[in-house]
Formats: sequence, structure tokens, C-alpha cells
Amino acid sequence: PTNEAGDESPQVQDEFVQALKLMEDLPVWVVVRLCTNDDAVADFYNALDSLLELSLEVLDDQAGEAEEVVRYNKWLNYALPLHRCREVGCQHRLLDLLDERALTITEIKEFCKILWGAAIVNPWPDPAVEWHEFIKVLTQQMEQDQAQQQGRQHWDPVRHKPAPWINIKVLSQIYGPPSALRRLSC
Repeated sequence: PTNEAGDESPQVQDEFVQALKLMEDLPVWVVVRLCTNDDAVADFYNALDSLLELSLEVLDDQAGEAEEVVRYNKWLNYALPLHRCREVGCQHRLLDLLDERALTITEIKEFCKILWGAAIVNPWPDPAVEWHEFIKVLTQQMEQDQAQQQGRQHWDPVRHKPAPWINIKVLSQIYGPPSALRRLSC
């Protein structure tokens, strides 16, 4: 952070932290959208999360966030609509976790609710119990999306090409039983 004159100093940083602390008891979600590649700036804002009792999300640009997300969740296309949801402050714990760790098999279904809505996804099988049935329903949903979008897909900023939300083959390699991948390739 800088002061009105554009100067930065430890005092200015302390004033900024104190201003944020005033919001700790308020029902707010603070999103910091970084517009720099300066590591010191990114480190400062990332460290704020541990200093404050405040719901805080620090975001890089879409390409940077996508690289972080794919580090843990290789099956996901971190397309622009997901990034925009996070930028505008959509509060869902799974959106916050995407770039912190791999989602669990149970969280995969929960994440699908973000993409397609609870009304569509709630009746789906539990992937932890009925993996093959879950994949079948997920595949049908993605095919339906593809038909509705007339074959258009979301741009994948990591792979630099259009792609579906979920790469089912990669998802099955990571979460499915060993036989799941063989059935997908048949």
C-alpha cells in the first residue's frame, strides 16, 4: 500500500493493516486483486491473511491463478467465469480452496454445484460410492452443455486452447478406481 503521495513505508503498511482490522467484526469479504508481478507486494498481501481475523482473498490475474489452481486440480479448466466469480467476491469455500489444495472426491460433486447449480447436481450419485455412475452423469451434463453452447468451450489459460470445464480423463486418473480410466477409453 501507498499513501496519498504514492509513497510506501512500514508506517503506511501499518496504517493499512489497522484500517483492515477495523473491518474484522463486519460481515465483509475482502478481495485484493493484484495488478503486479512484484513478489514483495504479493508476499505482503498474502501474509495479511494470517495477520487478520478477516475473510480475505488475494487474487493474481487469471493466468497466474490458473497456474496455481492446476497445480492442485489438474482436471479443472480455470476459465474466466470462475475467475470473475472470485474477483467479485463470490463466497464459497471451494472457490477459496482451488488454489490451496486438491479437492477431495466428495468436494468434486460440491464443486459441480457451483458450475451447474444444486438443482441439477443434487440428484447425482455420490462419487465416493458410485464413481462410474457419477462420471456417466457428469459426462452427460457436459455433453448437454456442449450442445447448448453450439460446440463452444471456455478458453483454458494454462493449456492455451478451448476446453470443457472438467477433463474427465484426468479426473478419473486422479480420483477413480484403476478400472475407471480403462472404461473411459473404450
